[in-house]
Amino acid sequence: MLQNTKQLNIRKINQVFEESKYSKREVVARCGFTRPTLDGLLRGSDVKISTLIAWAECFNRPIGFFFDEETKIDMHSEGDYSPVANESTVSVSVGDALLAERVKMLESLLAEKDERIKDLKDRIDDLKQQI
Repeated sequence: MLQNTKQLNIRKINQVFEESKYSKREVVARCGFTRPTLDGLLRGSDVKISTLIAWAECFNRPIGFFFDEETKIDMHSEGDYSPVANESTVSVSVGDALLAERVKMLESLLAEKDERIKDLKDRIDDLKQQI
């Protein structure tokens, strides 16, 4: 099961501020919010969406630039060869979602292979008993 979550990336907010070379006073005037709001934003405090929109517009960035998207994939696997031996949730970035799906497919193939090996061993045992 895939579940997307987005988290505010404070590092990117601070990076844009530092690269701008504006003082805090200038940023407050340009963006239209208070100094305590700016300080809270730079510290990573919870802020209103209107503050984030103003920040993005002030620095001519899409609002999504300031968020990291993460995809949680529930992977349920069995077998000794599985990287996920127990039920667990693995967090990966969106770019890794394709890789995670491939891992899941490979785990499925390994499970099928293990089942096939078990069937062949059973067949060998049956043939040995017939001899």
